[in-house]
Amino acid sequence: MQKKLYDLMDWAEIEAVTYTEEAHPRTILGAKAHGSNTLIQLFVPGAESVCVHVDGAKSAQKCEMADEDGFFACLVKRKLPFKYKVEAVTENGKVSFYDPYQFPAVTTKRRISKFLSGSDNKAYELFGAHYTELEGVKGMRFTVYAPEAMRVSVVCDKSSWSGGMFQMENLYDTGVFELSIPEIAPGELYKYEIKTGDGRVILKTDPYACEYEQTPEAAGKAGEAGDFKWTDEKYLKDLKGKDRSGSPYTVYEAQCGAFREEGKDGLRYKNYKKIAEELYSHIKSMGYQALELLPIAEYPEDKSLGFNAVGFFAPTGRFGTPEEFKYLVNYMHEKGIEVILELSISSYPRFEEGLYLFDGGPLYENADARRADRADGNINFDFSKPEVRSFVMSSIFFWAENYHVDGIKLYGLSSMLYHDFGKQNGSWLPNIYGGSENLEAVSFLREMTGSFHKKYPGRLLIAADSSSYGELTGDTYESEHALGFDYCWNLVFSDNLRSYMSYDPLYRTHHYDELVFPPVIAGSEKFILGFSHWDVSGDKGGLISTMSGSQDEKEANFKTLLALQYAYPGKKLIFMGQDCGRPQGFGEDYIYRSADSDSEKMLEGYVKDLLKLYNSHPALYEDGLDIDQSFEWINCISPKENIIVFARHSKDKEETLLFVFNFENIPRKNYRIGVPLPGKYKEIFNSDAEEYGGFDFRTLKIRKSEEVDYDGRKHSILIKVPPLAVSVYKLENQS
Repeated sequence: MQKKLYDLMDWAEIEAVTYTEEAHPRTILGAKAHGSNTLIQLFVPGAESVCVHVDGAKSAQKCEMADEDGFFACLVKRKLPFKYKVEAVTENGKVSFYDPYQFPAVTTKRRISKFLSGSDNKAYELFGAHYTELEGVKGMRFTVYAPEAMRVSVVCDKSSWSGGMFQMENLYDTGVFELSIPEIAPGELYKYEIKTGDGRVILKTDPYACEYEQTPEAAGKAGEAGDFKWTDEKYLKDLKGKDRSGSPYTVYEAQCGAFREEGKDGLRYKNYKKIAEELYSHIKSMGYQALELLPIAEYPEDKSLGFNAVGFFAPTGRFGTPEEFKYLVNYMHEKGIEVILELSISSYPRFEEGLYLFDGGPLYENADARRADRADGNINFDFSKPEVRSFVMSSIFFWAENYHVDGIKLYGLSSMLYHDFGKQNGSWLPNIYGGSENLEAVSFLREMTGSFHKKYPGRLLIAADSSSYGELTGDTYESEHALGFDYCWNLVFSDNLRSYMSYDPLYRTHHYDELVFPPVIAGSEKFILGFSHWDVSGDKGGLISTMSGSQDEKEANFKTLLALQYAYPGKKLIFMGQDCGRPQGFGEDYIYRSADSDSEKMLEGYVKDLLKLYNSHPALYEDGLDIDQSFEWINCISPKENIIVFARHSKDKEETLLFVFNFENIPRKNYRIGVPLPGKYKEIFNSDAEEYGGFDFRTLKIRKSEEVDYDGRKHSILIKVPPLAVSVYKLENQS
């Protein structure tokens, strides 16, 4: 090596680069001015010879090998600035590329500070692999957060999946590593190779990637989510002022993995486009207002059904491309159907190449296992860390911004809200006050809901919590405990009713409180009454399977149960297949199909008519969350008969409906019930109708109320009460 060139070399730094232990490769690699000359230093592992071709030069200049591991250098007799290409000879032939280290870093210290503050809701714009153009050269900017890493490299086909070639720069020693690599093709697979503080080399997939290779490899795909021509501008504009509190709102919950078709190698998943069209056909015919999808954020194992995400910013590739998922949302919007997406943001799996011990240590989780470990084996996010708050908040905002979803349902909040959820004594760590509440998670949720509603007015945030937190839907300005969600699950409703209906009518008398309790708490939150995937998962079987009695009795019980769901106050949700009485429980092998047997077609027709009843009567949805105005008990003290009677009212009681539920397999003739208002009552719905497979035990004549005290009312009527059924009466003429 020439002495002049030798004297310019920093051998300690060269060793750090060749040993791949350098967090600041730009200090040595790339082009550096030396008087009227420029020193170019390159690390090209596996290269036999290297030369550089400066733009405008007639010929390339050969570099000298400074280290046999692949470190080369040359002194160019030309002042900066100029661009140059590297031409290397390897055992696989010649390669030519722009040296990434000749281009400056893009990310500013101010942008990083926002992320580190914990209030960044667009961290996905900072991190990941994004298109960039530097001095006319197109490429990809890779950015990742790994503060405890000794070194981070982008590995891909271009680097022969070696961590030496594309070592990233630790910007301002913040732990944010960045490198812009020219001429990376869109969709090229990549990962991050991280050398930890104790010298271990680990491989991690990019948590901010917009698209992934399918597991088990799970490499990120470089580039944005792709172009798509949205046509829902007017829809989104109208969404800003939308108020669902006085409108019918029924949600059809579905899982994309349940849609399969025959392929060359057996059953295969359908893509998002086919799923959209098939789902809409059913949603439209039934009369639902919204579609809720179980988690589709990229996940490593099919058996997790999407609840263990590895990529929080990418729809899984199992069902197609990001553009095809955008098609699904846009298609639904064109048809006037809302799309709610379920996200599991409380935890992540112990996936080796995922978030777990991302930079060799507990980056996204707490260092104390009593805080980090969940009862189910997953890992809790540590919401005391600002970078974690920015990450999770950005994921929630990402789906609203980039995929136009109408709402986000946050799943698994219980383990997020409480340190001891599902844990044994001694296996969890109390908060600073000695309690079990996760104060940092509560703070995060309050901040997130406020920011989300400000940014996306009219879009929904729904809480799925199985604890007894309370004030999930409370106003954060009015209560320090409130979380600010729009709606939340009512698990008391589904758990109580499934339990009650599983008993033989002979024993239901002893569980009558389970039947009448849900309306007692209806005004405490803004509830969604749902029979979701949770209610039919695992060994539980379909809803109809949990009903007591013979097949005919199961069907009668099932019809009565769903009628109670639509009659009680709150918005509605049902899981796919349950609106036709599918007996199978939900799991990895669950396959969606249309109603095919006579029984399923009958039950589906019944639910369709239930929806018509709900959608066409303001008393069932108008002010439905104000229990004092919309709901009135007539009889909730008949446990021996297992009968309940209540009224539903619209605003100013312009419409009044009377519901009579009989949970005994005994018909009752000339049964007297009190009425909320005097007048004529007409039966408008009966689950025992012949068309629904019943005995047609109905009250066909209009009943005029009599001045006979009953059920604490001054007026009453005599009716027929069918067995295991519901009868609905409408006040036709108030007298």
